[in-house]
Amino acid sequence: MLMEELSKELPTSEYCGFPIVDKNLRWGRNGRIFVSGALAELEVGPSARNIAGARLAAERIVEAFTGS
Repeated sequence: MLMEELSKELPTSEYCGFPIVDKNLRWGRNGRIFVSGALAELEVGPSARNIAGARLAAERIVEAFTGS
């Protein structure tokens, strides 16, 4: 559905199909889509799928907006 459509237009890993994101978890050049959870696993690491990973993702996304 939505992820299938986005993955056709935005960069994904050829190996596993996960989104290629920057350090602030932005997906794509326009920087308007952020990911967390399993979709952020390549950047956040194995904890991305649990509550600790949610906190790490939230910190990175907030950093993208505040610049701090």
